[in-house]
Amino acid sequence: MDKLNPNITKQQSATDINASVWVFASAGSGKTKVLIDRILNLLLAKVPPYKILCLTYTKAASSEMKTRISDKLKKWVVMPQSELAEEIEAITANKTNVEQINWAKSLFAKVVDESDNLKIFTIHAFCQSLLKRFPIEAGVNPNFSVIDDLTATKLHQEACSKLLQKAYSDASISEALNQVSSSLNRDNFLELINIILANNFNFEQLREQFKTSDNYLSATHRFYDFDEKATIASLWQNFCQDCEKIKPFMLNLATTLKSHKNRTPVTAGEGIECFFGNPTLENLDNYKSSFLTDNRLKSNLTKCLDENLLEDLEREKIRILNFEDRLASLEIAINSRAMLILEQELNKIYTNELKQKNVLDYNDLIIKSIKFLSNSEVNPWVMYKLDGGIDHVLVDEAQDTSKLQWQIIKLLTQDFFV
Repeated sequence: MDKLNPNITKQQSATDINASVWVFASAGSGKTKVLIDRILNLLLAKVPPYKILCLTYTKAASSEMKTRISDKLKKWVVMPQSELAEEIEAITANKTNVEQINWAKSLFAKVVDESDNLKIFTIHAFCQSLLKRFPIEAGVNPNFSVIDDLTATKLHQEACSKLLQKAYSDASISEALNQVSSSLNRDNFLELINIILANNFNFEQLREQFKTSDNYLSATHRFYDFDEKATIASLWQNFCQDCEKIKPFMLNLATTLKSHKNRTPVTAGEGIECFFGNPTLENLDNYKSSFLTDNRLKSNLTKCLDENLLEDLEREKIRILNFEDRLASLEIAINSRAMLILEQELNKIYTNELKQKNVLDYNDLIIKSIKFLSNSEVNPWVMYKLDGGIDHVLVDEAQDTSKLQWQIIKLLTQDFFV
């Protein structure tokens, strides 16, 4: 049998309860079966169901796993001993005995009696059960309910409307809105609002670190090596001052290029002449495109110009690209500060909406669980109250588990690696 199916050995290794295992395999290769076999192996080893936590990616996967485990244990009750022995040995990779067979036959009743303790949840369902069990310690209303993504999106839109109304009376919010929305259409802006609210935990950590949006802007200026008072206008002014210094040279270069018989150098010369006649930020793209393609000198230029002219154009290319890189860095700093201002106000409005309705969204479940489990004063007690602790954590579709969700898993398993 092993020779016919070389994956048997690997699957049995993955169900070894004495090893921490990461299973990487393509769709349909039997990952869910391996996960179920590992749970069965734990139950066969007399691990109490309440000490096993299995986190699935979807409700459907959670339901399917519970059903498949229940069906398997139900079959074991009436299965002939010889057949059951073979099945147990296929899962455990060890020889079985009468005691193990009798234990396997009793598992269905034990698991049914402790069905609430067989913890197979989605990560959100687990967080919900955790917060429901310890509402006071977690700082939530015991009677909270959870809203779906569609309802959360509607509340996002309501919060956005209230934010826009507040911008009429709050200059800092108005300025931040103008900064962020200047390059966005309506749909992009609403998408940005959803992204901001979905990442409020990250924004909260930034606020804790920098205290104010101005402190954050100063830090990003230092990171990008900008002067404390640098603005887009001042950056452009410095670029234009350099333009004035090289203007005579560049206009001579334009004249030389325009006298060329090939059309591409002529276009480049016209572009240089036009830009240096009226150097504005709005004209910069047209200037670039007159002699660059994808930030490289146009191929026709490299073919028909001598080495000296190409070196002149190459130096100008580097000057322009360096400016654009600095401009992009400064825009990141300024836009990030604006987003920090908007997020703080937006999150305040949205959180108030949730409190008034006594609801949490899926993101709240994760964030509040992280904060709760991160509290060193309550964590040991909570882990003890979780039915004496969790000894085994299994994660389905682990590659799709987000960074924040992994934080919860890390907090639950931190004692494993002490």
